[in-house]
Amino acid sequence: SQSPTAVLKDFLSGNFPECGIDIVKSCNCTAFHADGTGYDYSMAGTVTVKGFMYNVQVVDQGRTFACGDFGNGTKKWGVGAGAGDCTLQGGGSPTFSNAAFPITNQATASGRTASGGGGELISKTTDAVSCAAQVPAGACTPNPVLTVDKTCVTTLQVQGTSVVVRVDYTGQVHNGGNVYLNNVQVTDTAAGTPATQTFPASGGFTLTNSGTGGADKCYTNGLATCPTLTVPTVGQPPVTGAASYLPNSLVAINPGRAQFSDTVRATATDALLNQPVASHPVGQGYTAQCLICPNGVCPTNP
Repeated sequence: SQSPTAVLKDFLSGNFPECGIDIVKSCNCTAFHADGTGYDYSMAGTVTVKGFMYNVQVVDQGRTFACGDFGNGTKKWGVGAGAGDCTLQGGGSPTFSNAAFPITNQATASGRTASGGGGELISKTTDAVSCAAQVPAGACTPNPVLTVDKTCVTTLQVQGTSVVVRVDYTGQVHNGGNVYLNNVQVTDTAAGTPATQTFPASGGFTLTNSGTGGADKCYTNGLATCPTLTVPTVGQPPVTGAASYLPNSLVAINPGRAQFSDTVRATATDALLNQPVASHPVGQGYTAQCLICPNGVCPTNP
């Protein structure tokens, strides 16, 4: 192609500028979707023209950046582009999403050797560029945090010809991390009947990321809040939404009281990486100490 200032002497001297185009691309992972649907990436790079070219543009992820007509120079496109650089057509931000991390990405720059859509179309496509860098650091790294708690009360109930102890309990499971947790289940293990209870009995809860409305759930009733526990009178059934068991062992505490212990442990799956998450290592958990005292009331100090 010929720049607007080229004249016949350029041909005679061999100095006629040859047209060419080059492109350099970068991309970074900037965020992930807490619900596990994917990751966000930024587009950026430079396009360099040798000689003079018309209607220069960059296409990345199906989106077009218009760079105009220019010669013997470089323009930026995407993130970091300023006034006089390439402009994203249709507006919006120079970002894209993908279900995977990391990914590779390519972009193509093109321009014509004559105005009005004429002349030769010259284009250049980058090699596959890795988008593995996280900007800011850790932006695409999920941090799941699963915890569980429990409260309990004790009472007496008639079973056949005997009077037995019953422990009623409830509690919440919490997501303190930045990614959804799926298939959340809580298992209660007690020295009693039943020895093991799992909530929910099949399937599992979903907890949204920390700070959102669905990050906490009562595991005995599947709702956002747990029922309030008070010491039932003898023979009264557990409050709706609570669970219970009949202990078969105790720790005697003087004077005139007994303590029953059972343990809850929560498990889940990270919604983004589909990896297992647990509130405690296998064989451990949150242990609640449930007292039974004369008249159902335990003083503050033993």
